[in-house]
Amino acid sequence: MIDRHRITVCATVLLAACHTGAAGSAPRVATTASGLKDAFRDAFMVGAALSPRQFEGRDTASVALVLRQFNATTPENVLKWEVVHPEPGRFQFAPADAYVAFGERHGMFVVGHTLVWHSQTPRWVFENAQGQPLSRDELLARMKEHISTVVGRYKGRIKGWDVVNEALNEDGTLRQSPWMRIIGPDYIAKAFQFAHEADPAAQLYYNDYNLDYPAKRDGAVRLVRSLQAAGVPIHAVGTQEHLKLTSPSVALVDSSIRAIAATGVKVNVTELDVDLLPAATRNATADVSVSAGPSPAIDPYKAGLPDSMQQALARRYEDLFRVYLAHRDAIDRVTFWGVADRDSWLNGWPVRGRTSYPLLFDRENEPKPAYDRVMALSRGTALVPTGRPAGGPHATDPHFNWFEYVGDDSIYRKMPASPGEYHNPILAGFYPDPSMVRVGDDYYLVVSSFAYYPGVPIFHSRDLVSWTQIGSVLDRPSQLNLDSAGISRGVFAPAIRYHDGTFYMITTVVDRGGNFFVTATDPAGAWSDPVWLPELAGGIDPSFFFDDDGKAYVVNNGPPQGTPLYNGHRAIWMQEFDIAGKRMVGPRKLIVNGGTDIAKKPIWIEAPHIFRKDGKYYLICAEGGTADQHSEVVFRSDSVWGPYVPFTGNPILTQRHLDKNRPNAIGTAGHADFVETARGEWWAVFLATRDYADNVFNTGRETFLMPVRWDDGWPHITTGDETVPYVAKRPNLPRQPAAPVPTNGNFTVRDEFDGPALPPYWQVIRTPRVTTYDLTSTPGALTLYARPVGLETTSIPSFVGRRQQHQRFEASTEIRYRPTREGEKAGIIAFQNELYYYLLSVANVAGRTVVQLEKHGGNRPDAGSPIVASAPVDASRPIRLSIRGRADRYDFLYAEGNGAWRTLAADQDGRILSTAVAKGFVGTMLGLYATSATR
Repeated sequence: MIDRHRITVCATVLLAACHTGAAGSAPRVATTASGLKDAFRDAFMVGAALSPRQFEGRDTASVALVLRQFNATTPENVLKWEVVHPEPGRFQFAPADAYVAFGERHGMFVVGHTLVWHSQTPRWVFENAQGQPLSRDELLARMKEHISTVVGRYKGRIKGWDVVNEALNEDGTLRQSPWMRIIGPDYIAKAFQFAHEADPAAQLYYNDYNLDYPAKRDGAVRLVRSLQAAGVPIHAVGTQEHLKLTSPSVALVDSSIRAIAATGVKVNVTELDVDLLPAATRNATADVSVSAGPSPAIDPYKAGLPDSMQQALARRYEDLFRVYLAHRDAIDRVTFWGVADRDSWLNGWPVRGRTSYPLLFDRENEPKPAYDRVMALSRGTALVPTGRPAGGPHATDPHFNWFEYVGDDSIYRKMPASPGEYHNPILAGFYPDPSMVRVGDDYYLVVSSFAYYPGVPIFHSRDLVSWTQIGSVLDRPSQLNLDSAGISRGVFAPAIRYHDGTFYMITTVVDRGGNFFVTATDPAGAWSDPVWLPELAGGIDPSFFFDDDGKAYVVNNGPPQGTPLYNGHRAIWMQEFDIAGKRMVGPRKLIVNGGTDIAKKPIWIEAPHIFRKDGKYYLICAEGGTADQHSEVVFRSDSVWGPYVPFTGNPILTQRHLDKNRPNAIGTAGHADFVETARGEWWAVFLATRDYADNVFNTGRETFLMPVRWDDGWPHITTGDETVPYVAKRPNLPRQPAAPVPTNGNFTVRDEFDGPALPPYWQVIRTPRVTTYDLTSTPGALTLYARPVGLETTSIPSFVGRRQQHQRFEASTEIRYRPTREGEKAGIIAFQNELYYYLLSVANVAGRTVVQLEKHGGNRPDAGSPIVASAPVDASRPIRLSIRGRADRYDFLYAEGNGAWRTLAADQDGRILSTAVAKGFVGTMLGLYATSATR
C-alpha cells in the first residue's frame, strides 16, 4: 500500500478552443514527460499486467512506456500454478524471479497473481499417482506446500497476492471447482490462512470478474464478510474490469465499489480493459475457458479503429475514471490488463487472431484519445468533443415549447379539507428528511436533495400549511460537489437552525467530503460556502443545538465505539461547537448507543435533534431504518450532556405495526423535527410515504405535518393504532393565501419557458460543470443541448426534472426536433435512477425520425433491447409527448401537430420506478432529456 493524501477533482475548466483540427478529429493534449502514475499518484496506483518480453527487457520501447506510465505491476502468467509449479516437486522460478526483480529495480508495487485458481492449474494438483482424486487433507497439504513455497520465496518483495481467483458463479454461489468439490467451501479461508502464515506483511486479495453485476457482487460481499467473521485476513477485493463499451453501466460499477468498500476492505481494479469488438459469445463473461470461432462480422476493425469508435472509447474511459476518482479513498490500485493494444489478451480470446483496441495505448505504444481524456480528468479538466462549442446550443438541438404537470388523486376528492383543515402531505413528492425552524412568525423548512442540483430546497410558511419554495440553500458549484455521485448519494438529511441573527444549515454530502454547514442572514440566500467539520468523519445527519446559556453543540449519527455488535448498529454522538470560531471543540461524547434498547438490536438510530422544554433536554431520533420499520423515538435528560433516558412509551411515531393492506396506507413514518408556535402549540414535520402496495410507492418519501401532544413531560405524535391522517385540523395560526405553486392537493402547473430562469422546483442531475440548457437561444422555449452523455453514466446528462407528486398524474410536453444522426434523441422521461427509467423520445433510427419508448429496468447482463414500441413521425411538425401514471401502471402517448393523442404503449410496469424495485432514497422525477450521437 502506498501513502497518499486526498485530492479533489472538479471538471470546472473546459478546453473549448484548444482543438483546431477537422471536425471529427480526435481531441488531443500535449504529451508531457509525466504519465498516469504521476497524474493519479495522490489518488491510487496505476498498474499494468506485464509479459516476459517486458519484464525481461526484450521489448525496450514497451519497457520505456511501462516506466513512464505505471507504478504497479501484475504478471500475466508466470506466477500461475501451471508455469511456476508445473510438476510435483518441481518449481520453475526463473521467469517469476525476473518479474519480481524488474518491479523492485524500478520501485514499483509488485503484485503476485494468482495462488489458487481452478484454471491454468495442472490436473496432477488434484490427483494422486494413480489418477484418482485426492482426499481433502491431501489437497490441503498440496495447497499449503505450494503457497508456502511461492509466497515464502518472495516474502517482503511481492507486496500483495491474488490469493484466490474466480471462485464464484454468476449468481454469487461458489463455483464447483476441484478445490470446492474436494476440500469444501472453506478452501478459500485455508488459502488465505496459508498465505498469511507465509508472509504476514503481505496484502491478500480475492479477485474475480463480473463483480459489477449485483448477484455476483453480493456473493463476493458475503464471501468477504464470512472471512472477516472467521478472523481470516483479507485486505481487498480485486474486481476484474473486463468491460464492454456500454456494459456494465458506470452506475453498476459505482454501486459495486460502494458495496465492496462497505465491508471495510479496499477495492482493486485489477484487470481493466474495454472490448470494442462485437460479442463473440452469448453471455457476458471473462472466463478463459470460453472460446468461439472466427468470423469477419466479429472482427470489423482489422484496418484500424474509426474515429467514432476512438471517441466512444475515450468517453467510456473518462466515465470510468470519474467513478474511480470519486472512490479514491476506497481504491488502492487501478491495473490495466496489458500495456498497449498489441499486448491485450482480447486479440486471442474468445476468438484467436482478432484485432482488438481495448487499452489506452495503440499498437505503436502511442497514446490514444482515451488516454488524453483520462489525463485531462486527472488535471481537473474535461475535453470537449469536437464539432460543438462548450456550453452552447447546436442548430439541431431540441426545443421544448412547454411542460405541463396535472395531478389528480382521488383521495383529495374523497377526503376534502374544510376551511379549518389541511391536507397531508404538506409537501407532496420526493421531499424527504424535513427539518424546520421558527423565526418570529415565519417558518422555514429544508429537505434532502441527494444528487440533484441545486441542493437543499428551502421553503417558507407563516401557517405551517401553505409552503412556498424560496430557493435552494446550495445553489453554487463552489458549495456542492456532486461529481460522479450516484442518484441516491450526495446530500443527506439537512437540518436548519437560527441563532442570533444567523441561519445555519448543516448536512452531510455522502462520498464527497462529509459534514459541513453554511450560514445566511437571509434564508432566501445567498448562503455561505461550506465550513467543513472533519471531526464528524464517518457520521451523518448532523444537527445544531443552541442552548440558552450561549453554548452550542452538534449532535449526529456515527459508528459505535469499537466493533459494531450487529448490522445497523449505530450511535448518537455530541460535541461542543465554537460559534465564533466556527469549529468543533472539546471531546466527542457518545450519548446513545444503538437506540432505545440495545438488547433488542435496534437499527439505524439517526436524524437526531435536541431541544429544550420546561428545563429538560429532549433528544428525538429516527430509528428502524427509513423503510417500513421506520419510527421516531425520544429521550430526555436533565443535562445537555446526558444521560439521555429513553421514553418507555417509544416509539412516539410509527405506522410499522398497522395492516399493510389498509386502504390509502401511509407508511415509513419517521425522521421528525419539532417546532413550537408563538401560541404554544407544538408541531412535527416528518417523512412518510403514500403506498399503492405494501411499501411500494413512486412519489418518494414526502413531508407530512402532525401536532405534538404532551403528556407527563413526554411528546406523542401517534399512539396505538392511530394512523397518519390525510386530513387534519389546521394549526392555530392566521391562515395564509395558497402558495403560488401548489405543494399538495390536486393541481395543474404549466411551464411556458418564457422567463429568464427555470422555477426553483426544476433540478438537474449533479453539479453543472457544463451548461446543458438555455431559455434564450429560442425565446419562449427551453433548448436542451443534445450531448453524447447517457443517463447510465455518472457524468452530467442534459436533463431537467421536477417531482412526480401524485399517484395519478399526466406530464406532457411539446418538442420541436429533427434528429439528424443515428442515436440522437430527446423527449420526456420518468426517471428514478441511472438504471431505472422510462424515456419517450423523438429519435433518429436508421435515418428515420420515430417516436419511441425505452424501458430501463436494471440493465441486467441478459437484458434485451430497451425499446418497447416505436412509430414514425413527421419531424417537420411539433410533436407532443405524454406520460400518464395510474399508481403502478404508466401509459405513453404522442401526437403530431394539433392531432389527436395516440397511445404508443399502455399499462407499462410502474413498479420499476419505486424504491422497492430500484432501491435508493429518491422518488420519481418527470422531466426532459436529450442525448446525441458523437458529432
